[in-house]
Amino acid sequence: MAYQTMWFDTEIPEDLVDIIEREINHYEDKSNTASISSGIDKEIRDSKTAWISDNHWVPGLCMSYVLKANNDNFQYDITGIDGGEMQYTIYEEGMFYDWHLDAGVEAFQGNDAVRKLSIIVQLSSPEDYEGGEVELINESGHPYFVPKKRGTLVVFDSRTKHRVKEVSSGKRKSLVGWVVGPRWK
Repeated sequence: MAYQTMWFDTEIPEDLVDIIEREINHYEDKSNTASISSGIDKEIRDSKTAWISDNHWVPGLCMSYVLKANNDNFQYDITGIDGGEMQYTIYEEGMFYDWHLDAGVEAFQGNDAVRKLSIIVQLSSPEDYEGGEVELINESGHPYFVPKKRGTLVVFDSRTKHRVKEVSSGKRKSLVGWVVGPRWK
């Protein structure tokens, strides 16, 4: 039986998570607040984002977990990270991302590749912020939350409805990406 979502309690040593965060932390200075001018509706999403090339070693590390999840569970035909970049996302107090899908038929008309798997890497510790939970809806319509443990890596079907609840205090940092493959047949 295949599951809609998998998460890995990666057991990445805290020192390595510190290195990952330090390595991509300089992207925080390059982050932009999502805005209508960049095509983002702040009624749906309010966050800061920056982009990290998949040539960087951190997305490469993430991709190893995606390949394992795909092999063990999803078995989708996948080709790589969407757009060749992962998104470093920062949610500060009052920021959120309302219910959405990462993939849908209407979003990919005319494209040969579609988003098949979504990835979230939890960079912040649960003590760093309040709120900001990632909530997903399963195929039966029941909500569930992914762990907030630092270093947790979540892989889920990109057609899964999900959201990031509003951060009530502190700062939530994560690395997000999407893995694409040929159109569904």
